[in-house]
Parts: sequence; C-alpha cells; structure tokens
Amino acid sequence: CCLFVGVVHLLDLLVGTACGTLEQLEVPRITKAAVTVVLASEGYPGPSSVGHGFLVDQSEMIEDVVVHLAGVRINSAGMLTSGGRVCSVTAIANDLPRARSLAYANISRVKFNGSWNRSDIGWQIMFEPLSVRCTSLQLYCLLLRTVITLSRVAAMRYTSCRGKNVN
Repeated sequence: CCLFVGVVHLLDLLVGTACGTLEQLEVPRITKAAVTVVLASEGYPGPSSVGHGFLVDQSEMIEDVVVHLAGVRINSAGMLTSGGRVCSVTAIANDLPRARSLAYANISRVKFNGSWNRSDIGWQIMFEPLSVRCTSLQLYCLLLRTVITLSRVAAMRYTSCRGKNVN
C-alpha cells in the first residue's frame, strides 16, 4: 500500500482501528497539498503503443516531485513502456495551485514516445471553492471506496493483531 500520512501508512491506521491500538500511532497533521498527473501511451484508453524507451531526467527535478511507475518494464535495453498508464508525476507543495504548477512543470522530465496527459487536472481548484466542487456525499463515497479497497489488505493483518503482534 502506498497511501501514507507522513510516516504512518493508511493501512497501519486501519489495522490500528480494527485492533484497538490506534492510540499507539502518532498521526501527524497534514499541512501540504498534492497533485498527480498521469502520463499515458499513445492510443490510451484504447489499444496503446508499447515498447518505447522510457527515461526520467531527475537532474533538475525538485525533492517534492515524485514519478510513480506503472506501465514500465525493464529488460537488457533499459526501461520500456508496457501499458496504457505509463507513470504519474506527483508534486507536493504548500497549496494546491503550487502543487499543480509543479506537477505540470516536471512532466517534461519524463520522456517516452507517444506520451500524452490531460491538461485539466486540478484546474477547478484555481477557480472554485471546495464546497462547490464536491458534496459531502461525493467525499463520503470516495472515502468509502478507499476504505473498502484497503480493508481487504487490512483483513489479512487483522488475524495477526489478535495476539498483539501487529507488523
């Protein structure tokens, strides 16, 4: 699981809740914002182009920008694209407009033939307040989907915490 809050993984929070050990975890307050932009292969979401050389130029990439690999494979020739959603660029900043700006500014550092991305990710945050963009029900549904997905993994660990041996 890759979702985390500082140094505490979301999975640890779910397991701590299920096992009654949540008070033992130190949960830091989130004060930053993040924006992630997916880079896809030509043709995605339909049949997409694969087998292109893949390179990330990290020489000028700042510390708060991360490239997450998805549709990439490694062989003797190096890294090659292998799927529709090739990677994503995530930027973390003090506010959403800055995080959005950093994410888009660093897309050019990821290189592969046929690369494309949406240009509208996070644009609404620039013009609309949060209350206009999503309702409480939408937020609840998003949280519920996340919890259901992660609870499947947490359930595997739950058995081990019954003896207070949580990994």
